[in-house]
Amino acid sequence: MIRPPTDQEALCQFGPDTESQMDFARMVDQECSWSTMRKQVDEYDRQSYDSTMTSDHHSRSDIVRFVGIDNDVFTVWLRHGLIVPIDAPAGRGRALRFDLHQARVAKVLANARSSGLSLDALAAIAAPLQVAIKVFLRSLAPTDALGAIIEEIEDPGSLQSNLENLRRIYDRHKDARRLELITRYEKPEFRASVLNAASALSKADIENLWLFLQLVEAEGFLMVYWSDQESAWKLDRRPPLDGSRLPAPVCILLDLGELAALPNGTPSSPASKAGCGGHYDV
Repeated sequence: MIRPPTDQEALCQFGPDTESQMDFARMVDQECSWSTMRKQVDEYDRQSYDSTMTSDHHSRSDIVRFVGIDNDVFTVWLRHGLIVPIDAPAGRGRALRFDLHQARVAKVLANARSSGLSLDALAAIAAPLQVAIKVFLRSLAPTDALGAIIEEIEDPGSLQSNLENLRRIYDRHKDARRLELITRYEKPEFRASVLNAASALSKADIENLWLFLQLVEAEGFLMVYWSDQESAWKLDRRPPLDGSRLPAPVCILLDLGELAALPNGTPSSPASKAGCGGHYDV
C-alpha cells in the first residue's frame, strides 16, 4: 500500500501559494471529503454556536501550544476545515478564535499525526468529530446535561423516572454523589434544557452525541483504519478495548484520555506532545 503524503509533506510539496493545485477529489469518501466536510461544518448556525460558548476562547497560537504542533501544520488543517474557528472575520489581520472543542479536535489530530497518518486519514477523523460538535451545539444544552439528553431521546420520560429512582435510593443510602445528581435533576433550567434538546434531536443523532460525550469527557478510544475494500481511511467510533476485533490489518488506536491534559479555561503553559494510544499490525 502506498501511503498518501502527510500534511507536512503536502505543505512542502505544494506550498501556501499553490494551494489550488491540490486535488482532494479522491478524499476519504463522500462523508469525509473536503467539500462535504466543509459544507457540513459551515451549515451550523453561527449564533447558536456562539451562544453556547463561555469566555474560554483561544487564539491559534494558544491551540498550537496546547497540542504541540507547528504553526504550518495548523495552517493546513485550518485551510481545509479540519479545525473550525468560532467565527471568520473578514479582512487581513483579524484574529481567529477557537473554543475548547476545537482544541480537543486538534489534540486528537496531533496524536494521530504523530503516528504517521496522512492528511486523508486526519480528514477521516476530523469530519465525524466536527459533525458531532455541530449536532450537540444545535441542542443549545450545557455539556453536563448530555448524558440525560441521550437517555431522554432513547427512552422518553427517563429524566423523571431517573429522578424518582435516585430519590428512593438516596432515602436508603445517602451519599454526596446521588445528592448532587438529585439537586441537578431538580433544577428547572436543567430539566428544560434536557427536554428541549431531546425534542430538537432524534435517535439518529445519538451516535454523534456519544462521540461528542467521549470528546468532552476525555474517555475511551477512537480507532482509524485503512479499508482496502474502499481504498480509504475510516473511523471506528467504538472499538473493543481488548483488541479482540480489528477491522483491518492497519489500525491506529487513539486514546482520548490524553485530552484531559488540555487547559480547561485560561490559556496556560504549553502541553507536551504525546503519541497515539497504540499501533496494531496483524
